[in-house]
Amino acid sequence: MKDLGSCSAERIQQTLQEDLAEVEENRRRKTNIIIHGLQELTSGDQDEHEQDKNNVEHLLHELKCDDVSVNSIVRLGRRPVGEDTKPRPLKVVLLLLVCVSLTIIGQP
Repeated sequence: MKDLGSCSAERIQQTLQEDLAEVEENRRRKTNIIIHGLQELTSGDQDEHEQDKNNVEHLLHELKCDDVSVNSIVRLGRRPVGEDTKPRPLKVVLLLLVCVSLTIIGQP
């Protein structure tokens, strides 16, 4: 038969680990920005990524956030088939959490 004290301690440890994992996931996601409606090239080659990068840099410049550093840029979802479809959302991961706050409020 299991000792009730050890069972309770195991459960507490498991709950604590789950909570810590959730906090870490939230911290990691705080640097993400999703941009909708940014025009997407239909060619599907390397130029598309460069165009997305240039568009994000221009957008950040317009927001007066020139010092914001971008870690990665990726389109979400599958490439649309027709020409009349909406562009896929763009996920931008910033280097620092501070950058997200600056971008949201639009201050340099």
